[in-house]
Amino acid sequence: MSAVHGLIPGGAHTYAKGDDQYLAGMTPVIERGAGCRVRDLDGDEYVEFGSGLRSVTLGHRFEPVMDAVRRSLAAGSISPGRTGSSVKPPSGLST
Repeated sequence: MSAVHGLIPGGAHTYAKGDDQYLAGMTPVIERGAGCRVRDLDGDEYVEFGSGLRSVTLGHRFEPVMDAVRRSLAAGSISPGRTGSSVKPPSGLST
């Protein structure tokens, strides 16, 4: 973490994620998450409440969102012009 402090004040771009928001030496570095649980680099598991903004409604890697992202990536995500998803609402939404 000390190398990061030379580049980023507080060690994080988001104030709530800075190590000065935790007790000395207790800043978890999250490696991965699923649902409401995350694991740090030491393998310790936590119930995620913070996420920099407080409770995350859907949790991490919510499968319906992951499926939608996969479909979007498979269709191509960069275009010099407008794409279909930018001109029509998602199904289930009315205009």
